[in-house]
Amino acid sequence: MTWKKLKFYLISAIFVVIGMWLYKASLSETDFPPILLKLVGLSSIVFFGGGALFYTYKSLRLKRKGQRQLEFTDEGIVIMGGQPIPWKNITGFKWQSYGDMILIFTKNPLQEINEEKNFLKRFTMRLSYKTTGALYAFSTSIMEGDKNQILEICERVLKKHTS
Repeated sequence: MTWKKLKFYLISAIFVVIGMWLYKASLSETDFPPILLKLVGLSSIVFFGGGALFYTYKSLRLKRKGQRQLEFTDEGIVIMGGQPIPWKNITGFKWQSYGDMILIFTKNPLQEINEEKNFLKRFTMRLSYKTTGALYAFSTSIMEGDKNQILEICERVLKKHTS
């Protein structure tokens, strides 16, 4: 396990413990409204505990299939075992400090949004496009290597497949 993953799990565990403590504190006499403590505590448990469990599930599923979080294939770039984003559609990459994300820019994002059949995916694509200008992104916060190395690899592989 890499240091980044260990840090992710430790931070998640700390917030789950804090959430449990807040929930337990809501059951005793406090100066804070008990409903607020319960809400914050449960939110912390669900968000951080659920997020860690979901990431663990996705990672184990990928490992079992022999896949990685980020793969470069002849067809395109594959994120977390999803459908490949074709190289011919990708125009570039950019690092975004918020969330340690690498954004993937495509040629016709509005057309891709309109062609998506899944409502939830279409909604998240539209939201991502409005907030970042890109339809696709992946987090580098728990990947091996630093963000600059990962970004450089993405750009090099894109150049290889588009020239």
